Amino acid sequence: MNSSEMFEMLASTYEAATGGCTREVAMHLIDMLPAIDSNSVVLDNACGNGIAAQELLYRYPDTPLKAACVDNAKPMVDLARRALPATSSAATLSFDVMDGVSLTFPDETFTHSITNMGIMFFPDGEKGAAEIYRTLKPGGTAVVTTWKSTGHMAVVHEAQKAVKPDDPLFRWPVADEWFEASHMKKIMGAQGSKMLRCTRRQYTMHRRLRRRLAAICLVCGRIWGQSGLMKRTRSSRSS
Repeated sequence: MNSSEMFEMLASTYEAATGGCTREVAMHLIDMLPAIDSNSVVLDNACGNGIAAQELLYRYPDTPLKAACVDNAKPMVDLARRALPATSSAATLSFDVMDGVSLTFPDETFTHSITNMGIMFFPDGEKGAAEIYRTLKPGGTAVVTTWKSTGHMAVVHEAQKAVKPDDPLFRWPVADEWFEASHMKKIMGAQGSKMLRCTRRQYTMHRRLRRRLAAICLVCGRIWGQSGLMKRTRSSRSS
């Protein structure tokens, strides 16, 4: 199962399953961005269900900015398309199914570019970084995030062992190198940026959310096992 197929399956439960951590990161990113005004054109790249763009609209409800939300998983884009117009805002929004390694926007389109917890799932991180820079206006700002660690996976593994103890433990389809800040610097710095800054921040999944995640995993695990998805996933990995 590749990352696009995985996110198509997880779309409807994505935010609950991540305990809201992706939204917390998005809020932090918006704090880091240069101020948004009526001339701003923002890309929410690998947008998922539109969390980063939605937080941007919450922060600047009366600003007539332009925002483009793209993701290669259609169910995620559909969720964003339904959620964001319901947010009170003066923004002009667009939604497209689009892969981060082959954006169809013209060069130098965006003043602000956000790729929140997405680049590590791209089939080619260097191409994804090149597209981010290609579509960024001169003097624009791009923020890109990845994980340092995934402590919540201990809860997932606990639930999985209870349901399918003999199966290999689930892991995100992400290369280990993406958990290192040096790799992110290498990928993004390869595009020639002279103003590259790397920061770290810790987010904690509260106990109540951890219990909710465990319950979701138990239910999904039973469905997963009954439907044969686990078997197909193992077969696709071995092929």
